[in-house]
Amino acid sequence: MTTNSPVAGYPEAEYLLVIQPHADLYDKIMACKNEFAEKYNAAAAAFGKPHITLLRFKQVLMAEEKITRHIGAIASACPPMKIELNDFGSFPSHTIYINIIGKQAIRYMVRELKLVQRLVKGSEKPHFITEPHLTVARRLQPQQYEQAWKEYQHLSFSGLFIAEHLLLLKRAPGMRSYQQVASFPLLNKSTAATQGALFL
Repeated sequence: MTTNSPVAGYPEAEYLLVIQPHADLYDKIMACKNEFAEKYNAAAAAFGKPHITLLRFKQVLMAEEKITRHIGAIASACPPMKIELNDFGSFPSHTIYINIIGKQAIRYMVRELKLVQRLVKGSEKPHFITEPHLTVARRLQPQQYEQAWKEYQHLSFSGLFIAEHLLLLKRAPGMRSYQQVASFPLLNKSTAATQGALFL
């Protein structure tokens, strides 16, 4: 298999940079996902943990420390975010998710994170999220999706939390699940000082 990676031959991992709801809301969303999994025979819904993805990328393992340092610098310049969840939406014909109301703060964060794009030299182009959402179930079969969406488009869901940090998750080669690598607090520090840190 060929690869576009400039460091071909070195092991790489899959990474997700995410926002995770606080414990009570996390449990409420997890209950929703478990119910969906049981009702619509979609086991993956229960396997995936509640989060909002900001960035997905592959990176060689030896570069993890450097990119982690840079993401931390960007996060520290950004303020905490109020995130409001309301009802359900979908990506026909494969995904059902919980809506996020007022996505400007998340989109600002994603724009800031594009500063690390030049550092990500894995075998695939990094994906910066353009439509923030919180997944209930994805990769559904068309029939599963149609059946579930008939119900979920009429259901209600509400939640509110303050995102005070970002989490970096990693799935190492041969592993099925992601493990937490780092937590980055949102500190609203001076932008000038943080930009300087990006080039250290």
